[in-house]
Amino acid sequence: MYSLEKCQEMLNVNKSKLYMLMDKACVKSYKVQKNENLQEYLDGQQISRIKKIKAAHDAIKRSLPNKWGEIHKVEQKHLNIEKYKNTAFCQFASRRFM
Repeated sequence: MYSLEKCQEMLNVNKSKLYMLMDKACVKSYKVQKNENLQEYLDGQQISRIKKIKAAHDAIKRSLPNKWGEIHKVEQKHLNIEKYKNTAFCQFASRRFM
């Protein structure tokens, strides 16, 4: 697991890419959950990727120690997506999808 400083550094370097990823993948994921008809507009590969992102996010969230909460609070001010504000998810996304 990366230190808090390393995660912040990675987040700053990839911030615009991460916002774009989170906007496109995670918001679509949330909408697909809320309205199954939206799946018509996503192909199978996108749906699979969204499910993997959500599964990884949930797994990381469950395994995090409390110290991650401090960065989480700081980053909440900058991210407008309610469900995907956790910096550990940003760290995962920057390694996995960038």
